[in-house]
Amino acid sequence: MTEPRWERVREWFLELADLPPAERDERLRALAEAEGSEVAERVRGLLAHDREDPLAAPAPGPRRFGPYEAVRRVGEGGMGEVWVARRADGEYDQEVAIKLLRGGTFDRELVERFLRERQALARLDHENIARLLDGGTTASGEPYLVMEYVDGVRADDAAARLPLDERLLLFLAVCRAVAHAHERGFVHRDLKPANVLVRTDGTPRLLDFGIAKIDPGRALETDRRDLTRTGNRMYTPGYASPEQVKGEEATARSDVFSLGVMLYEFLCGESPWPTTTNLAEHDANVLQHDPAPPSRRVTGAARTAVAADLDAIALQCLAKEPVQRYATVHELIADLERHRAGLPIHARRTSALGRALRLARRRPTIPLAAAL
Repeated sequence: MTEPRWERVREWFLELADLPPAERDERLRALAEAEGSEVAERVRGLLAHDREDPLAAPAPGPRRFGPYEAVRRVGEGGMGEVWVARRADGEYDQEVAIKLLRGGTFDRELVERFLRERQALARLDHENIARLLDGGTTASGEPYLVMEYVDGVRADDAAARLPLDERLLLFLAVCRAVAHAHERGFVHRDLKPANVLVRTDGTPRLLDFGIAKIDPGRALETDRRDLTRTGNRMYTPGYASPEQVKGEEATARSDVFSLGVMLYEFLCGESPWPTTTNLAEHDANVLQHDPAPPSRRVTGAARTAVAADLDAIALQCLAKEPVQRYATVHELIADLERHRAGLPIHARRTSALGRALRLARRRPTIPLAAAL
């Protein structure tokens, strides 16, 4: 198999390894149509080999990661696996998450990406980003991360149980975490509800900087060797920006697009585009079709609650051209906060009458005094 074809096999394997079996089979059928039987069979073989090591299988004896001892495996994906571990040296009792590359997975690019995630997390310090506690290498040469263990539910599942304003507050917390990463020079590139866990106290934690990259506009010369090649499909379909779908450079505005997809789902509970298991069809939707305003996807009182402001904010995030989106996550945060405060937003022009009505809602004594 030629190197470009093998690259496609590896990319598809990483993309499908996290999916439930039923969805994975549907995507494999679509893959065979899009890429040909050779690529599909190679991917199917890798996935079958991957399943030989089931998630619930116990470790062959206690696994140690420095002073930590593995308790149970709680997650697994195309890049690695996650274990819950406890401090085992008697210094103090602490439960942590250990993230490491899948056993035997020592592809040079995957190792570099894993180490880049460790470096990214070392630079980040925010209450809504899962904290890096430690890191190291096992005796067999596997690099690992020791991270804050977050016991929570996916952001979309948490949002579905909240009234609209609390959903917006949850989303704003996620935005502030992303803005913090951008300030440190990192683009996440894989923002989605599955990478945000919400704890029982309602606070979210942003996870998985595994495909994060240094923003090309912020990179130091010494960092440029870490930039991932833009031709690789390093994204999750459904949340990737048009430029990521086309294989172009991802920037902070690409993360704004992904946040726009999350906001859209928070507002109406649906994706901006029709659900499909055909990757080519999905990519065409992202590149060619503009989503309907989220308020049109809900009915009754919920439709009234999703005001025109929120439609405008979500759709500006989802603009096809990066220059038409919010330039920074801070601008998105500012518009959401202006909406919550009853002020005119920047994503849509407001007439003089509209501004007067907003003022009347915020300060009803002023129009009353004017009328008198």
